[in-house]
Amino acid sequence: MWKLGDACTAPPKKESMATAEPVEEKSLPFGAGYAKSDRSMCKGCKSTIGMDALRMCVREPSRFFDGLQDNWFHYSCFWKRLKPGKTQINERSIRGMDMLKWDDQEKIREKMKEFMKYSTSGGPPMEGSFSIVKVEYAKTNRLVSSGVA
Repeated sequence: MWKLGDACTAPPKKESMATAEPVEEKSLPFGAGYAKSDRSMCKGCKSTIGMDALRMCVREPSRFFDGLQDNWFHYSCFWKRLKPGKTQINERSIRGMDMLKWDDQEKIREKMKEFMKYSTSGGPPMEGSFSIVKVEYAKTNRLVSSGVA
């Protein structure tokens, strides 16, 4: 016989260590796409990005509102802005990568390989890593100034 409480309870989920949690596209630090109009400006060289041109963005905290905003760059200006050894970038960290034309995807993959080759970190980034910010706990609870005793 059917009971009222049966419809509200869902079977327990099976948790697997092999499956990775999907990352929200909104939280990815980089993005790629085509300019919808010729009105967008490159944050690197301050010139306009042509309509339907490949552009890439960096998500940074906004100075005007509480949240993140996309700062768009020309394809070439984007790679000039990244600092080898400090920035970790891979395919999984670029929002909209799967929506690009195949030729443009290959262009980005080649540039990523070149970028990682010149990286001073000694090797490619960890597979699931796409954080730009490094956060650590203080080793002690004391504030020590290097110049004052």
